[in-house]
Amino acid sequence: MAPARPMSAAELEKATVTTADLDGYDVQRALSATAASRRTAEPSECTPVAQALGGSSGYEATARVARFVSPKSTGKGAFLTLSSHSAEDAAQVMEALKKSAEKCEAFKDVIANFDYEAVALRSGTDHGDDSVSVIAMFTTFVRPAAGGKSSAAVPEPVIAAQLKKLS
Repeated sequence: MAPARPMSAAELEKATVTTADLDGYDVQRALSATAASRRTAEPSECTPVAQALGGSSGYEATARVARFVSPKSTGKGAFLTLSSHSAEDAAQVMEALKKSAEKCEAFKDVIANFDYEAVALRSGTDHGDDSVSVIAMFTTFVRPAAGGKSSAAVPEPVIAAQLKKLS
């Protein structure tokens, strides 16, 4: 299957979830830019993961939108980014991210001087494939709490609603 053409900013806006699409969540616009990320990581092979956690990649997007998704009551929220790339760049973004994800469970974001531990990237094989030029990134995190550990996971309803709207 040939990759689709890159979506425009207006098309990405229409394809992005809103509060009306997600029962129990508020969706708010977040700042995003089409520029390639300058984020770097130590070790350097973790840079694509660090860039993805920031909602970007090492490649300039043709269009990008971002949203904060927060639960209306309790629960975990997420940061959602949709990026449109040329087919060639999209393939390279995905290849770099997959290769990096295999190795990078812990790393340091050099620019933010922030350490990431127990990073886990969820496979998208049950949610789509690499034959499109739109890349959806969902991120969430848990700040370390005194004396306790908690896992972070993007709420499944957020992923399902966004992917439904894209299809």
